Amino acid sequence: MGLNKVVTLQLLKSRISRVQNVLMERNYSSALFSSAVSIRYLTGFVGLSPEEREVLLVVLPSRIVLCVPMMYEELTQDLALVKNGVVEVEVDTKRQGLLKCTVGFLKPTTTTKIGIEEENLRVFEIKKLQSLVQSEFVNISGAVEGMRAVKDSEELKLLAKAQELTIKTFERFESEVLATNYTKLTELDCAENIRHIALELGADGLAFESIVASGASASQPHYQSTRKHIEDNTVLLIDMGLKIDGYNGDFTRTILLGNVDEELRRIHNAVTETNQQCRKACIAGVTGEKLYELQRSIYTTHHLNPTMPHSLGHGLGLEVHEQPLLRPNPQQILEKNMVVTIEPGYYVPGKFGVRVEDVVVISL
Repeated sequence: MGLNKVVTLQLLKSRISRVQNVLMERNYSSALFSSAVSIRYLTGFVGLSPEEREVLLVVLPSRIVLCVPMMYEELTQDLALVKNGVVEVEVDTKRQGLLKCTVGFLKPTTTTKIGIEEENLRVFEIKKLQSLVQSEFVNISGAVEGMRAVKDSEELKLLAKAQELTIKTFERFESEVLATNYTKLTELDCAENIRHIALELGADGLAFESIVASGASASQPHYQSTRKHIEDNTVLLIDMGLKIDGYNGDFTRTILLGNVDEELRRIHNAVTETNQQCRKACIAGVTGEKLYELQRSIYTTHHLNPTMPHSLGHGLGLEVHEQPLLRPNPQQILEKNMVVTIEPGYYVPGKFGVRVEDVVVISL
């Protein structure tokens, strides 16, 4: 819990201004932001439990109000935007609930449209809002997500740091595993070793629980590690990421342990080649459709089924999975300074899975 001190005041003011411009363009009287990630991105506020409804942010064309419970009054006073008079803080001293706290600011003036993050608010919260404010609530989900898709200079630095530390942690983990009798280790042992190394090297924590999948378990893309012992002469798939100042790394490698058969080695080479070629193709202006065509072409050349059970990649930032999601969409155009993963995979149920993932900053 705390403040996002890395992002400068100038950047935060710019983000707020862009949201206010969206309100005016769409003729909204105000907008209510409920997503903890949106609020962090716009104000720098970081709560203890982002899964809970800790604060709400009201944005008006000429006013910004952060509605908070009493336990966050002191913390919010240290926000740069609050100290500089850009954001007001409304404390729920009557403990009436944050939604009621927003009512006086949300009531429409020149227009009856109020933006809300429909994809984040719960059904009962929307119904309560409708009972408290007589207005037309319209979905503003995607407005902040679209801004977040293109990273600014500070975000790029943090993401580079998170990814660098993620790779360094993996490399140390791999060297330690290969230097021991790994068949005595379980998948959960390996996951705990990754956590220990990450914290020792300076990570704030894990971006997500590491996926450690041995042998046939690796054929499940989102496998949950167990007490299963690491097998020899097969794959050990590691999907991991570390967190630095709220920004995430994401990295996957499939280690070939012992003596593996030619089929597995051939597939591993094909997936690695796909990862490399798709990363090279990630330049501003390329579409998700073009990247998929490339992936399918390489798989077909290697006599592999070109269909994958997951997307080719995804945006990376304050969330591990964010915009843009790489899908075969001709309208999905990558822009300069988007940060995406490229993670082709190939899975043979009951036998093994191979996935290779790296992070790419889109350039011109």
